[in-house]
This record gives sequence, C-alpha cells and structure tokens, in this order.
Amino acid sequence: MEKACLCVDIGGTKTAFSLFDENDREVFYRAFATQSGQGAENLAERVFDAVSGAMGRYLVERGVIAAPGPLNAEKGVLISPVLLGWRNVAITEIFQKKFGIPFVLLNDCDAGALGVWRYGGYSDVRTLCYITVSTGIGGGTIVNGQLVAGRGNASDFGHIPVAGRKIRCGCGNVDCLELYASGTGIEARYAEKTGKKLCCAAIAECARGGDAAAREIFADASAFLNYALCVLKAVLDPERVVFGGSVCKVGDLLFAGAERAGIPIAFAGQDGKQVLYGALCRSKQMP
Repeated sequence: MEKACLCVDIGGTKTAFSLFDENDREVFYRAFATQSGQGAENLAERVFDAVSGAMGRYLVERGVIAAPGPLNAEKGVLISPVLLGWRNVAITEIFQKKFGIPFVLLNDCDAGALGVWRYGGYSDVRTLCYITVSTGIGGGTIVNGQLVAGRGNASDFGHIPVAGRKIRCGCGNVDCLELYASGTGIEARYAEKTGKKLCCAAIAECARGGDAAAREIFADASAFLNYALCVLKAVLDPERVVFGGSVCKVGDLLFAGAERAGIPIAFAGQDGKQVLYGALCRSKQMP
C-alpha cells in the first residue's frame, strides 16, 4: 500500500484537506464549511468521515494542520484564533486521537509562504512575503529558503496598525489592517455605513457601479494595504510579495497603486491550494 500524508487547512470560513503521495502528488481533495461554532472535535470527525474511504487505499502515516494564529506550534495548541473563536484548543491532540497518527501544527500563512515558494515557482527568490487577504489577513516570510517563524506567529501582517477610526480588533489592539482590508472588514465597514449586509464580492460590484460608500471603503482598504506594503519594504525589503486569498479577486479595487510601495507583487494560483502544499513541505520535516 502506498504511503501518504494528510494535510488540513483550517480557515475561518472553509476547511480544505488533501492526501499527498510519496511523489508529492495530490491523490485526494475535499473542502467544506468550517462551522467553527460546532467545535474542533466536530471538525476532526467530519474530516475523518470525508477522508476515510481514501485512507483505505493509502497508508496515511502522518498529518499536518495549518490554522490561523495566534498558536503554539510546538505544543500543537490554537491559543486564540480570532476567526475561529476558539481558545486554547489542543488541535493536534484532537486529530491524533481521531486518526491514530502523529500530527504537527503550523500557522496557515506560514504554510502559504512555504507553498508558493516551493511549489509556486519562486524558489529562486531570496526574500519572499506571502499575504493572504480573505476572511482575515495573514502572512508568512521566507528568507534564504527558511521560514521566518519567530515564536510561531511572525509575519502577522493583518495586525499591522493603520490610521483608522479607533476600532478595537479581536486581538485586543486598535485599528489593525485586517479590520479594514479583509473580506469581513470590508463587509463590516459597508454595513456600518449603509445598514446593508452584503458579501465582499457584492460590495465590489457596487463600487464598480458607482456606489459612493463602497468606493470609499475600497479606497481606504487599498490605501491601508499599500501602507502595510511600505512597512514591509522598510523592514524586510522583500524581492517579491505574493498575494493569495479570495478577496484578491476584486483586483484593482484593492491593489490600485500597490507598485508605489516599490515591491514587485504577484498572485498565487487560482486553485488556492498553496497552504496545503506548504503543509506538505512541513510534513517532510517530521520523523
């Protein structure tokens, strides 16, 4: 029976998971709503049920979980991920009990950085920053082929402070970038201004149609994102910044003028699997 690795990408909205064989080929993929309100044990149960059929055809020996921080990668604990609403969840222990195999944990955006660097065609770039703009905003940094992890939560670009309107973030700080330029941030700002609850994609269409409130919100989001790029330029001077995440689909509404930060930018592949491939990279370091 051929050996395989299980990689799980837990997001605030969606959880995706893949099996990769020994030749790094994806042999199974599935995604569904995270439903974090039902708890981590329920999520592990649903992943197990979905992948159990494929596990009969492969010898799954190890697993990697990529999830939003803050987290303790060494202990396998999700400390207080804002987008999930969980606190001190021993996520690797939960999955290990369910699957009967060892799991390790890493920040989902660190995984995204590894994925785009190793499998996205950027392995020759010495300093690369990956930024995901989706339900929230996060990031990861690769320098000379090594992930810059800090104590496990480095490159949390979504919590760069910006000159906003004194809004308290779920992390405890005020005016984090995520509050203005993420999908949920854009939706919240639009609801405040108009009383209408629309998804980010619909707000983008409103902006393109001339809706003044929508245009103002995207102008602010773009300006704050460009400010964050200038911070990265000053601190890391990366050769490339690669963006991923569903909100990137709004295109020029969010990235207008991004080149003014003086950093070449690019976008991850449309399949959105860079986090899963980064988790695969991490699996190669497991015993």
